[in-house]
Amino acid sequence: MSRVPGTERAVWLLSIGLILAVTGCDRLGSPHQRADRFLKSGDYAKAVAALDEAIAAGDHLDVAYANRCYARASWRTWMPPCATARSR
Repeated sequence: MSRVPGTERAVWLLSIGLILAVTGCDRLGSPHQRADRFLKSGDYAKAVAALDEAIAAGDHLDVAYANRCYARASWRTWMPPCATARSR
């Protein structure tokens, strides 16, 4: 069986692409998409950071401000008391 030139490289690139797609890199998607993922998973600190990006970009400000308010309130609820005192 003869080798097709570039086949190994194509398989390697497809493997890397599949790994990146499966792992769900945090930087993929718009700030709103990332914030939605973080809110659903309960990672409120990352959700606030992603929504800060959306607000800085002026992207859907009404939704971004409302979701950031929710994320901050939820984040403070789940933070330990010493972390809550430092964040104020």
